[in-house]
Amino acid sequence: MNNERGILLKDLCGFHKFQGIEVSMKKNTGSSSVFQEYENCQVVKIMLDGTTFELMENPDDGYRSFCEDAIISDDTPRYTFPDYEIICKKKPDDKYGEHDVLIAEDPNTGLTIFEIGTLYAKDYYPCWHFEYHPENMHYNN
Repeated sequence: MNNERGILLKDLCGFHKFQGIEVSMKKNTGSSSVFQEYENCQVVKIMLDGTTFELMENPDDGYRSFCEDAIISDDTPRYTFPDYEIICKKKPDDKYGEHDVLIAEDPNTGLTIFEIGTLYAKDYYPCWHFEYHPENMHYNN
């Protein structure tokens, strides 16, 4: 699953126990071999099966942005909750382009809980994409 750049979103497909999330903005100092230095990046920490994955926006040049490969973090997300079963899969490509987006769904209802990755990944203008829908977790209804 690990490669020298990080963890690819496709490697996170399958059933997982979703246990926490944190969304923040920060300046990346470029101290990691995976992340480079950027100002004001959105960072998402997602805990799956007891492991925290950190995903960061790469704002590139202001017109283009994309999701860096995930890295494993020693941090625990700020918001944690009891194990919640999800299924992760890749967002299908559409007539406008190819996507490198991970979708997490509630396997009982089929509702999307979160999406993260890069829309139009191979296009001239790729775009960082993150959505979180805690209201779609059946115990939040």
